[in-house]
Amino acid sequence: MKTAFRNILIMLIIAGTLAVIYWLIINYYDDKNLQEAVTPFIKKTFLQQIELGAKDEALIVVGAGKNVKFIESLNNEVGFFKKVISLDHPRFIMQYRRKKLDEYIDHYLEMLVK
Repeated sequence: MKTAFRNILIMLIIAGTLAVIYWLIINYYDDKNLQEAVTPFIKKTFLQQIELGAKDEALIVVGAGKNVKFIESLNNEVGFFKKVISLDHPRFIMQYRRKKLDEYIDHYLEMLVK
């Protein structure tokens, strides 16, 4: 399972790198107007997922910093999930913490199984 998970992380990095080459990347949380525009969609999507049977025990957010702060704030406002769990972004892991990749994979698997 670790090997498959490692391959998925590597594929995400490759896809992300290609996206940067071909597209202008902007984070919704870095632009106030964009953030305000997508917030109703994010709320609606969370609600739809719960209505379809997604568990509301925890929301796993890939990425830290501004992204998780926004999601935590949104969740505090609407209360969809009992807790928000942040996992480091695969790109961050591969670029800056690759020597600890096995530890990150174990942590990801532990959080996904909970």
